[in-house]
Amino acid sequence: MIAGICLCGGRLKDLSKYESLCQAEFGTHLKYSLMFSRIMHRFPEKTFKIFTSSDKMIDKYLEVVDFSIDYKDYLRWSLLNFKLR
Repeated sequence: MIAGICLCGGRLKDLSKYESLCQAEFGTHLKYSLMFSRIMHRFPEKTFKIFTSSDKMIDKYLEVVDFSIDYKDYLRWSLLNFKLR
């Protein structure tokens, strides 16, 4: 997209289409992955305990790594399914 704009003598405002395509493709995933990492880093002891409390938590996270679900779905699922021991 960017190369096409540059090669055709496009203007800077033509990049808005590229920006909207990136937002549609990556925006939500990046937003929730940042939220997840901030939670993990702000409360490391508690979140690590929750994260490792069951195999289901880790298995579900692996679905994020596999791109079967996104971080938004994982966060929603984990809020509904975690149990502290």
